[in-house]
Amino acid sequence: DEQDVDTLIFVLDGALRSVPMGALYDGENYLIEKYAIDVVLGLDIPDPKPLARNSMNILAAGLKVPPEGFKNSYAVLAEVPDELERIEKSGISSTILQEDRFTQANFNRVLNQDSYDVIHLATHGQFSANRDDTFLLDANGKITLDELPNLFGATTIQASAVELLVLSACRTATGNDRDVLGIAGTTVRAGAQSAIASLWSIDDQASVIFTETFYKEIGKDNVSRAQALQKAQQALMSNDIFDHPRYWSPYILVGNWL
Repeated sequence: DEQDVDTLIFVLDGALRSVPMGALYDGENYLIEKYAIDVVLGLDIPDPKPLARNSMNILAAGLKVPPEGFKNSYAVLAEVPDELERIEKSGISSTILQEDRFTQANFNRVLNQDSYDVIHLATHGQFSANRDDTFLLDANGKITLDELPNLFGATTIQASAVELLVLSACRTATGNDRDVLGIAGTTVRAGAQSAIASLWSIDDQASVIFTETFYKEIGKDNVSRAQALQKAQQALMSNDIFDHPRYWSPYILVGNWL
């Protein structure tokens, strides 16, 4: 029954991978206003399981100022401290690494000391057909594509893979047809259950509103990852400054939608 459907799952190919499905418009409403939306990487969809809300643990890391060697190419992300503070105040157990504390070595150390269901990264990142041009930035420089699966897949000392990776960064989901949704797809293929990323550069202030709403929703019982994303996008839509699709539509969920 169509009335019982609340989530749409898309398997996208070619140029459609760079189109935000939530921004599809029927002349009156955007698709995200009616449905929560998820993207999967193929027709072989695994049996999804919901997040364990009563024991959820977040590892959040962020970088306001780009590292040496990147300051001319990347802007200061002034709202990152505020974004991380919203996570800290969400009521969900969290560990925060920011600025000089956000290094790959430190991140790995913390990740291996405890079990984290959700990893949130607020930093610059980019994806390219050239593997050498695909990376996220930490305080020391680049975390490369080859290093990413080791951070987020089941290859860490953690007993299981990360449930949800949130990439609050620039251009993290773009890629050519072979790249399959960039860093988001890479981490999901490596073992992360799901990832939220952006199809193009996102507004720093919009990201704070998105983050606060998303974690408020994801902490609730019976709210799925896709529904929490939907609520966060709708929060931006209802804001007079950020109601244009360029602000709310680039966020996509890849993988497990529950």
